[in-house]
Amino acid sequence: MKVAFLGNVNNHPFIVCKHLREKGVDTIFFVEASKENMLYRPEATGFVEYPYPDWIIEVPQFQQSKVIHLPQLYARDVIKRINTCDAVILNDFGHRLMPFLRKGMIKISMFTGGDLDIMADFGIVEYMKLKSAKLQFIPAFIRKIFARQTVHQLRKAIAGADLVAYYPEGLHKAGDQILKEIFGNKPYKKYSHWCLMLDGIVYKPPPPHTAGKKIKVLNLARFMWKEPFPAGRSPLENKRNDIMIRGIGNFLKSHPGSLDIHFVDKGIDVKESKALIEEYGYSNDVTWHDNMPLKDIIIEIEKADIVFDQLGNHLFGA
Repeated sequence: MKVAFLGNVNNHPFIVCKHLREKGVDTIFFVEASKENMLYRPEATGFVEYPYPDWIIEVPQFQQSKVIHLPQLYARDVIKRINTCDAVILNDFGHRLMPFLRKGMIKISMFTGGDLDIMADFGIVEYMKLKSAKLQFIPAFIRKIFARQTVHQLRKAIAGADLVAYYPEGLHKAGDQILKEIFGNKPYKKYSHWCLMLDGIVYKPPPPHTAGKKIKVLNLARFMWKEPFPAGRSPLENKRNDIMIRGIGNFLKSHPGSLDIHFVDKGIDVKESKALIEEYGYSNDVTWHDNMPLKDIIIEIEKADIVFDQLGNHLFGA
C-alpha cells in the first residue's frame, strides 16, 4: 500500500508518516509550506534533514486563496500524484482536495484543530474575513458570501472522507458540533487522537520529593493570549498562557524559589508575557529557550515534572 500526505500543521501528520514508514509502509509526503513557515516543515522535527529524501516532495508554495477556490486547477499536479496512491491523509487546507481524488482510494481527514473548528465554522470565518486587512476594499456583503462559500466547500469535502481523525469526544465541543452538522445522522468512522505525538516517552512515576529540589515546569504552547488579536486571527487561537503565568506567580508567593521554569520564546505575545512575569517577580526563575525541534522538545518533556499546554476554554484537558 502507498499512502500520500498533504497538509502538515505543527508536523503532526509528518510524525504519523514517520511511524508508518517505520512499519514498512510506502509513503509520499508533500511539503507545501514555505521555508519561512518552519513550524509546518518536516525538518523542524529534527527527525529529517533538508534537502529531503526522495519520498518527501517539496511542491511550490500554494497561494492559499487560489487553492481554496480552484484546487482542481492550482493543485492539479499534486492531485495527479496523490491519485497514484492507495490512500491519502489530508490536513489543513488539503481537505479541500477530497472531491477531486479518484474513487476507490482511502481518504482520511486528519484534523489538528483550526482546520476544523475554525475553518469550518461559518461565524468564525465570516468574522475573520470581515476583519482581514487584505480584503478591506471589498464590500462587506461580498466578504460574507465569500466566507460562507469557503465553509460550504470545506464541509462538503470533509463529508466525503472515509475516516476522520480528531480529538476524543468532549475534548473540543465546538469541533464535535461541526462534525455533527457535517455528517448529520449519517454514521461515519472516527479515529481519536491527541494534540502531540510523544515519541518514545515512557511514563515514569515521580520519585519521592527531595528537600530543596526544584520542581521543573515546562510550557509547550506558544505565547498568544493578549486580545484583541491582529485582524483576521480567530479568538479560538487564544492559548490563555496568562492563566499559567499568574498561577505560577501566585504559587511562588507561598513557595519562593521552588520552581525551575522553562519557556520557549515563540508566539506573538512573548514580550507581554515577560512583562507579566516581571510583574509577579519571578523572572530569575525562568529559563527562555529558542524555538527548538520536536526531538529536543521531547527531551525537555522527559525532564519536566509539570508540563503546560494551552489553557483556553475552547480546548479542554490541556
